[in-house]
Amino acid sequence: MEKQKSTYLFALEVTPLKVGKTYDTLPLHCTLMHRFLSEKSADELVKHTEKLLDNTSQIVLVPGDHVPFGPRHKLANRLKLTKELLALHMALYDLLIEVGVHFTEADWVGKGYTPHVSDQKGVSLPTRGSTVSSAVYLIEVEHPLDGTHRFVRHKFGLRP
Repeated sequence: MEKQKSTYLFALEVTPLKVGKTYDTLPLHCTLMHRFLSEKSADELVKHTEKLLDNTSQIVLVPGDHVPFGPRHKLANRLKLTKELLALHMALYDLLIEVGVHFTEADWVGKGYTPHVSDQKGVSLPTRGSTVSSAVYLIEVEHPLDGTHRFVRHKFGLRP
């Protein structure tokens, strides 16, 4: 019998989230790893990724164009794909492939990764200056894949 799969994502902090809280809409964040399906529990994913994430320095998010983005054409601020951001995404991508996850949108991860911060409830990332992200969150997404609840399962603090 196949084990139940859960849907997760990893997000870089823009607006702090509270571990254990359920959000219908996440506040401002940068999706570090788009949704994926896994038979692993949140605790197992934390154990598999904590060495990488606990040894990662804070990530500077540099704003680019503020444009309609994605299939829903939601306004978002595309971020510059810095070498640090790309390296973190690719290292996490490789770790997740090791544990056999299935990416729901394979075109949006790996070489297709386009970092952005989508506007949320009329709030957007400032287009001037940069934002320092000091945490990564593991978030479980309600089934079905388009369910609205997001459960914050773990916070990884990034090194100053």
